[in-house]
Amino acid sequence: MRSLDTAGAEAVLAVTQRAMNVLGAVQDLALAACVRRQELDLADLDGDWSDGSEFRPSSVKIVASSVAPILRSTPRGAEWRVADALCLVEDLPRTLAAARTGTSASGRPPSWWTRRASSRSVPVRSSRPSSWREAGRSR
Repeated sequence: MRSLDTAGAEAVLAVTQRAMNVLGAVQDLALAACVRRQELDLADLDGDWSDGSEFRPSSVKIVASSVAPILRSTPRGAEWRVADALCLVEDLPRTLAAARTGTSASGRPPSWWTRRASSRSVPVRSSRPSSWREAGRSR
């Protein structure tokens, strides 16, 4: 690897980035499947809480606590990762499809986007002109 020229090194980077995008998408699908399975398990327990409380644990938190060691993350970090994966799989199908083919710029969108999308907010277009030239013309 040390003897690669610039073109060869860039080719290696492109191939490995694509592979990482695909692996990230597969990991997102697996995390979302874990959450779905946990939700089904919790649904089976509805009304049968042994301590008599009405508290129902979050399936995202349960999955995050179980996968945190696998992801080599803190429970809170794993919770963000699981929530991002769930949002990507359920709410951003085109981004997921691009990541599965490896063509996405990154394996998943930035976490600020998935948290906004998961809260069901609608992205707002900026009213700002797309270029400075247009801004000069509109005055």
